[in-house]
Amino acid sequence: MPHVTNYIEHILPHADLCFHGILADSLPVSVMDLLNLCGGIPSPDITGLRVEIFATFASAFAVKISCDQYEASRSLDFSIGRIDNNYLFVNTPSQGLGTHLFLNQVQAARALGFRRIHVTAMAPSEDEPEWNGHYFWACLGFHNAEQEEYREWAAEMGRDEPTLHALVQTEEGRALWKATGVTWIGDFFLEGEPDCIARLKTHLQRKGIDVTIH
Repeated sequence: MPHVTNYIEHILPHADLCFHGILADSLPVSVMDLLNLCGGIPSPDITGLRVEIFATFASAFAVKISCDQYEASRSLDFSIGRIDNNYLFVNTPSQGLGTHLFLNQVQAARALGFRRIHVTAMAPSEDEPEWNGHYFWACLGFHNAEQEEYREWAAEMGRDEPTLHALVQTEEGRALWKATGVTWIGDFFLEGEPDCIARLKTHLQRKGIDVTIH
């Protein structure tokens, strides 16, 4: 049976919605579509959902989401078709919540004509030892825009995979990157059938997640 990844119709009516510098009926899309562009609501058990929407430019918005299970911050520019995934913290990782957030986001972004999703994939640091974005976004198929830094890391580690994507196709490569990888900048391209979509489908198959990407 296909995975259910989005419970927005069930939970959104109970959310605390706050608008800053804009009225709800002035948005270029519905509040539901805007929230889906940020990842929808990936669990039926989410409580305390608060959504803050800020107008930053005429066609650009910042969205902050908080609830009992995660916090997220997204920037959306409708004029250039770009979403920046600025921040995501999941209280209990490795339960699939982050992946389902991203699946909902990709589906909505493709349907609404967005071109790419941009991230800074943060590795753990002394100040933020819990970060694992460098690993999470690599597995989901993002294109690494900083190939030279990856090549330097690969040389130090004695790896011969030419790209980060090639590295994370093996269990050994994924484990090494998760433990020792570095922060990088990446893009997930959405138009047509880009390599990013194929990479995402490969990851879903590996995880046994039965979701059709439209």
